[in-house]
Amino acid sequence: MLARGSIKGGRAEGSSNQRPGKPSDQYQEGSREQRCGDRMSGNHTQAFSLALIDAAFDKDEGVRQEIAQALRVLGARHPQLVLTACHDYLSKHSKLVQVHRVIVLHSMEAIAKDSLDRLEQPLARKLISLASDEMTRSKDVQAEWQAAASQLLVALGCRFINEVMEDVLQKFQPGVLPHLYIVHTLGNLSTANVYGMVPFLTAILGTMLPMLAMAKQDSMKSVFTIALAHFSESILEYLANLDKAPDPTVRKDAFSAEIFASYDILFNGWLQHKDPKLRSSVVEAVGQMSHLMPHDKLEEQLPRMIPGILNLYRKHSDHLHITQSLCHVLDAAVEMGSRVLETQIDNLLNTLHPQICTTLDYNNHTAVKNHNEVLRCFTVLACAYTDRLVAFLLQKLEVHNEKVRIGTLTLLKHLVNSTATQLDSKRLLLLTGMKLTIQDNNNYKVRQMLAQVISAMAHHDYLELEGGEAMVEFIIRQCALPCHPENPKPRTYDPEEVTEEGLRDMCDNILNLLTTTVKRMQEVLWPFLLEFVMPVQYLNALAPVCRSLAYLGTKRQQAGSTEVLLDYVGRDLPTPHALLTRLLVLSSFPYRGRGRGVPALRLLQAMSALIHPQLGRVWDDELPPLIQHLEENSEETLAQRQWEDKLLLLLSRSLETVTACDEGWSCQLSEEMSRHLHHYNSFPQEKGFLYKCAGVVLRQIPNSDVVRKQLMELLQSVRHPEILEREGIAVCVGFCATTHLDDTLSKLQDFGKSDILKKSPSLFHILKDKSDVELEKAKSTVILCYGYLTLHAPEDQILARVEKDVVKHVLAHFNTKVRNRQLTIPHLPPVTPRTPNQPAHCGTVTLPSPPRFPTPPKEFHQDISLGSCLIPPHPVSMHLSREGIPPGASVWDRALSQLTQCSVKDEDRVRSAAFTVFGNLSRVGDGESKADFLEQVHSSMVSLLLHLNDTSHQVVKSCKFALRLIGPLMGSANISAMFQKHLLEEAQLHYGEFINDLAKHIINDFPEKINFYIMGNVSFFRSTRAEIRGNAAMFTGFLLGNLLQAELQSVSLEHVCGAIIMLLRDAVPAVRIKAAEALSLLHEL
Repeated sequence: MLARGSIKGGRAEGSSNQRPGKPSDQYQEGSREQRCGDRMSGNHTQAFSLALIDAAFDKDEGVRQEIAQALRVLGARHPQLVLTACHDYLSKHSKLVQVHRVIVLHSMEAIAKDSLDRLEQPLARKLISLASDEMTRSKDVQAEWQAAASQLLVALGCRFINEVMEDVLQKFQPGVLPHLYIVHTLGNLSTANVYGMVPFLTAILGTMLPMLAMAKQDSMKSVFTIALAHFSESILEYLANLDKAPDPTVRKDAFSAEIFASYDILFNGWLQHKDPKLRSSVVEAVGQMSHLMPHDKLEEQLPRMIPGILNLYRKHSDHLHITQSLCHVLDAAVEMGSRVLETQIDNLLNTLHPQICTTLDYNNHTAVKNHNEVLRCFTVLACAYTDRLVAFLLQKLEVHNEKVRIGTLTLLKHLVNSTATQLDSKRLLLLTGMKLTIQDNNNYKVRQMLAQVISAMAHHDYLELEGGEAMVEFIIRQCALPCHPENPKPRTYDPEEVTEEGLRDMCDNILNLLTTTVKRMQEVLWPFLLEFVMPVQYLNALAPVCRSLAYLGTKRQQAGSTEVLLDYVGRDLPTPHALLTRLLVLSSFPYRGRGRGVPALRLLQAMSALIHPQLGRVWDDELPPLIQHLEENSEETLAQRQWEDKLLLLLSRSLETVTACDEGWSCQLSEEMSRHLHHYNSFPQEKGFLYKCAGVVLRQIPNSDVVRKQLMELLQSVRHPEILEREGIAVCVGFCATTHLDDTLSKLQDFGKSDILKKSPSLFHILKDKSDVELEKAKSTVILCYGYLTLHAPEDQILARVEKDVVKHVLAHFNTKVRNRQLTIPHLPPVTPRTPNQPAHCGTVTLPSPPRFPTPPKEFHQDISLGSCLIPPHPVSMHLSREGIPPGASVWDRALSQLTQCSVKDEDRVRSAAFTVFGNLSRVGDGESKADFLEQVHSSMVSLLLHLNDTSHQVVKSCKFALRLIGPLMGSANISAMFQKHLLEEAQLHYGEFINDLAKHIINDFPEKINFYIMGNVSFFRSTRAEIRGNAAMFTGFLLGNLLQAELQSVSLEHVCGAIIMLLRDAVPAVRIKAAEALSLLHEL
C-alpha cells in the first residue's frame, strides 16, 4: 500500500480500466446503473445531489445523518440546484418507500431554512405544491411522512406566506373537515411567521369555528386545540409588537368573539374528555386564549376556570401544561384588574405552595420547568395581592417542617428578586419574620436556603434596615462552622445533603460578594464586621471576615476617610491595641483557619492609620513582603520559627516608630496583651507566640514600674504543664532582660518565692500531693526563664552576675530528683529546616553525533540485501531476502517493488515494518540517486498519508516515523514543517484537519503532481481495508475541494467523482459516511 502500483502520467496503475463514471458489475443494481451513468453528463452538483438522495435510505443511521448533512452543505452553496434535484427525484419516484421520502423532505426543509432568501419564486411554488401533495396524499395519518412535508411548508411559509396559504386554504374549505395536517400546518405557520399569518387568522377562525363541532376523533380535536393555542400566541405577539407589524391597526377585539366561542367548546366540552393528552392540549390552549377573551366574559368565567384548572393537578402527573395555562389565566385576570380573582386566592396559594415544597429533581427538565412556572404564578399574584401573599409566607415560615420551610424560603427568595417594587413596603416585616426563623433553626438545608434569601435581600437594600445586621451575623455564624479535615463526618445517601463544609464555603462566597459587589452594603458591613474579630466563637470565620474588612478598609483609605473607631458609640468594637494583638496572633500560624494569615496582614495594612497614625509608612514597607512570602509558601514549606521571627521584627520596628513620639502607647499595648492571654488557653501555640510578642513590647517600654507590673502578671498567667507556654514566657523574659535586666531579675526572684513554687504538705505523707507535678513544671519554667535571660541579657551586664543572681536561684529550684542532672542553659540555636525541592545537580550528557551515511552509488550490487536497513532483523527484511531483486531495475524501483508487496499484507507488524524500512531508506536518499528516490516518495506518499489513520497504532507510528524522515527531502518547507510539528510519535493527530491543510500545501508546492495524487487516492478506493478506502475518499475530497477552477482542467472529474459516488454503495458504513462527507466538499465544482 505504499503505492498500489507506481503512478505514471497522472494515472494509477492497478486502478479500474472501466469507463469513467460507469459502475462496475459488483455495484450494479436494477435501474440505479442507468441513473448513475446519466448523472455524470450534467452538472456536478446535480450529480452529487442525486447520488446522495439515491443513497439517503441507508440502513445505517450514521450514514443517513452524514448524507443529510452533505446534502445540506451542498444546498447551502447551490440551493436552487439541490432543491430542484430533490423535487424532481420525489416527483419521478412516486413509489419510493416512505422512510426514504421522509429523509429527503427533512433535507429539503433544512436547505430551505438555510437559504430561504436566495430561493426563486417559481421553484418555491413547485416545492410548496410538492410538499402539500406529500402531506395530504394519504387520508390516513402517517405522522412521520406528513409531519416532514408540513415542516417543509412551514419553512417555505416564512418567506412565501401568500403562496403557501394559497395552496393550503384550497384544502381548508367551510363545512368540510380538513386533513389533520392542514390544521397542524396552519397552527405551526402562525408561530413561525407571525406577521405574515395574523392577517389570515380572522378568516381562518371563522372557517374553523363550525368545524370544531364536526370533530369526533380525539386526534382531530387535539390538532384543532393546538392550532388555537398557536393562533392565540401569534396574535398576542403581533399585538405586543405593533410598531413592527405590517398593519398596526389590528386590535384584540377583532378576534375576541371567535376565541371565546372556541373556548366555550374546549373548556366546557373537550376538557372533560378521558384522554389525558387532549385535556393537556385543551388546558394549554385555554391559557393562551384567556388573554384574548372579552374582559366581561373572562371575569364571568374565572370562578369556574380557575377551580377547573386546579382540579387537573390531581388527574395528571405532568403538571407543566397546567401550570403554564394557570399562569396565563392569572396574568390576564390581574392585567384587567379582576375583582373575582380575590375569592380564589386561598385556593390558589394552598394548591401552588405544596408544589414549591416538593423535592425537585433537577435531572427532570419538565419538573424544573414546572417549578419555575409555579414561581411565576406567585410573581403574578404578588403584583395584586402583596399583603395576602406576605402574610401567607410568614405563616409558613413558622411551620417546623424542613420541606415547608425550604419551599417557603425558595419562594421568598424568588419574590425578593422578581417583585422588588411590590415588596418595598414589606421589607421590614419580612426581615422580622426572617429574624425569628434564623434564631430557631439547626437544619443545614434550611440554613443554606436562609443564606440565599439573605443574599437576595442584600442586593435589594433590605439589610440597611433595622434587623439587617442580624442577617449579616447569621452569615458569619455559618462562616465560623468548625473545620474537621482529619475527621470528616460520614456522608449520607441523601443527594441533597448539605454539609458543614458546603454551607461554610457558600457563606464565605456570599460575604465576599456582598462586600465587593453590593455598594450600599459597605455602610452596613463597616465597621460592624469588626465586632466579630475578637470573640473566640468566630475564630473559624476570621479569614473571610478579615478579607472583607481589608477590602472595605482599603476602599475607605482610597476615599480619604479618617474616621476613628472609638467614635462609634453603642458598638462593641475592639480597641486599636486589641485589634493589633489579635491580628498578630492570627498571623503567627497563617495557614490555619482556611488561610487567615494573608487576610489578617492585609487588614493590618488597611487599618494602619486607625491603629496608630505613625504606622502607615512602616507597614506599607514591611507588610507586602510578608504577604508575598505567605503566598509563595504553604503550610508544609513555611519555616515556622523564621516566620515568627519576621512577625516579631515587624512588631519591634512598629514599636520603635510609635514609642519615639508616644511612650504611653506601648504601655497600653502591653496591658492589652496581658488581658488577652486567657483567650488562648485552648490554643497553646498561639498563646506561646503572644508571650513572645509581650516580651518585645516590654523591651520597648521605658517605664520600669510598668515593666515590673506587667512581667509579674505574665509570669502568673502561665499554665506550667503546657510546654509551649513555658517556652513562650521564657522567650518573653529574655526579650525583657535586654533592656530591663535588673527589673527582670528582681521579678523572677519574687516569682520564685511566690506560693506557686511552694509545696503544700500532704496528709501524713501517705497520699502523693497532687500538686507535685505542677510544682516541678513551675520550677522548670523558672529555670527556663533564667536560661533565656542569660542568653538575651547584655553581655557586659550579665557576666558578673551569673553566679550570684542566676546560678544560685536556678540551683535553689532543683530537687533531689534532678540535682544529678547536668545543668545546661536551655537554648540551642534554631535549626533552619532544609527546604524541600532543593535543586539536584544535573550532569551534562553529551550525545554522540549521528552516523553519516555515505552517498550510495547509482546502482547497488545485485546481492545487497535491504535487511541491513533494519536492526534487529525484521520480517520485511526477511521477506526481501527471500524474494530477491528483479534484475535490470534501479535500486529504488527494485527496493520499492519489494516493499510494496510487504505493505499490502494484512498483518499489522508486516505493514508497519514496510513503512519503517521506507523511512530508513530516506537516510541514503540524498545523494546521486535523490531524483529516483523523490519519484518513489511521491508515488508512496499517498499510501503513507492514508495509513496515518490506520486502525493499527503500530502502523500509524511507523508512518509518522517515515514521514518525519522523508519530509526534509521533498523540497517543500511547509510540508516538512507540518510533518515535524504534527507527526510526533505519541501525539494525537486530528487527521481530517491535517489532511485538509496538507492538501493545500501539495496544491501550492507541487501543482504538476495534483492529478498524480488524486489518481493515487482513487486507486485505493478498492483497498481491502475499509479505513483506507474511507481515508482515500476524504483525501480526494480535500484535494478537489481546494483546487481553483483553472486547476480542475487537468483532472478527470467524471472518473474521480464517479468513483467517489460508487463508494456510497460500499459494504462498510464508515466508508459510506466518508464518501458522503467527501462529496460535501465538492460544492465548488
